[in-house]
Amino acid sequence: MGIKGLFPYLAEAAPKAHNTSELKRYTGQRLAVDASAWMYQFLTIVRTGAAAENLQNNQGAATSHLQGFVLRTLKLLEAGVHPVFVFDGRPPDMKMAVNAARREVREQAAEDYASAVSSGATGEHVYKAASRSTRVTREHAEHAKEILRAMGMPVVEAPGEAEATCAQLCIEGQVYAAVTEDMDVLTFGSPRQIKNLFDVEGSRARQPRPAQEINLPKVLEGLSYTQEQFIEFCILCGCDYLPHLARMGPKTAAQILQREGSLKAVVRCIQGGQGPKGCSIPEKWDWSSAKQLFQKGAKELSADALDALKTQQAKDRAKLCDFEQMRQLLVEKHQFSSSRVDTMVERLRKALAPGGAASNRRIESFFSASPKRRRTAERPPIPVVSGDSGDEVVVCDDIVEIPVEAAEHESEWNCEKCTFCNHAKLSSCEMCQHPRGAQRAKPGSGKWPPGTATKVTATKVIDLDD
Repeated sequence: MGIKGLFPYLAEAAPKAHNTSELKRYTGQRLAVDASAWMYQFLTIVRTGAAAENLQNNQGAATSHLQGFVLRTLKLLEAGVHPVFVFDGRPPDMKMAVNAARREVREQAAEDYASAVSSGATGEHVYKAASRSTRVTREHAEHAKEILRAMGMPVVEAPGEAEATCAQLCIEGQVYAAVTEDMDVLTFGSPRQIKNLFDVEGSRARQPRPAQEINLPKVLEGLSYTQEQFIEFCILCGCDYLPHLARMGPKTAAQILQREGSLKAVVRCIQGGQGPKGCSIPEKWDWSSAKQLFQKGAKELSADALDALKTQQAKDRAKLCDFEQMRQLLVEKHQFSSSRVDTMVERLRKALAPGGAASNRRIESFFSASPKRRRTAERPPIPVVSGDSGDEVVVCDDIVEIPVEAAEHESEWNCEKCTFCNHAKLSSCEMCQHPRGAQRAKPGSGKWPPGTATKVTATKVIDLDD
């Protein structure tokens, strides 16, 4: 869950703290990925019918998480992004009560899901029931780690929460940002968070949303908080370690903290009956222990583990990758289609090859091609004047209409069934094989939307070709 209501609140209270982003912006960057969160997404994809059969082995066990990790890792590598996968360790004792409550919710959701499927129901109700009933086992995680290591990917097993270790890697400079949907990665102190990188919820609801990069220093500046005050604010909003307080949202939390000055004073105020109407605090609401968890959580990964990761990241990933082991695990152990695995292996081999998309340094990233300008008979001659330095300068103050038909406007598309992001040329989802329907263009793709034209204004162009 993370911090209740934090992201929409920051959008209003600290608008300069987050920016619209997209995957290609992180070419050449290392990113810490909250792998445990991805696991839930991939396992939720399993449905009844043909799509489910494509995501299960011969024994009926789900393999969607393995296929999801492989395909999404390939997308990252092909974009020149270097992922570090972080898996959850042992949860803190304070989270046990929350996890117990979640187990009860999963059990009830499993009954709802089974009932909905048996009655032939479809749509949002079925999806939500399946999502709430999804259970990630240790076996799921171990299989995913095994595949990722065979692909040569760095895998980190967090001492505790994956978000805390993602934050630590970012603080230590091992990665640029933490990729997770859980906002408490900021509470743990991660300088940067990338949210919605693959637009899972937005594409499912058919309201595509761009990725967002959130900058913690700008969050603190926008809220006029220190990191310690921000932690107290997040605890009051609602975190995973304590029961949520009724009638306490981010706006109310900010107001009462400003009035009282500290979380300790706020607790005393509410216990004294001076808090928001209807708000009370349980006897064992141990906010100070929760605060310590957030302050110490991003310091748990040992120095040896950090050094080992740094050493691994300095090596050639092509040499760390075992293509044959990857193929053996997917085909023989998990009964993947041999032809599909061959395609995956070839994509990985190509991305990791010298000069490939996943190379540490790519010469093409330092240059951008400039198309040669050509004058046409239909247009009047373009005036040429002499610049201050004697060079010829082409001055174009006119506006040129460029029809979409003359421009490349293909965009990636998200499967309406499993939300997986696919290449524009694919006619069916490479994750679940669902045929492509009428899809909206993914925002932030940098392409022109169909059926429109764009205007290009040039004010001063030095034409080297002439």
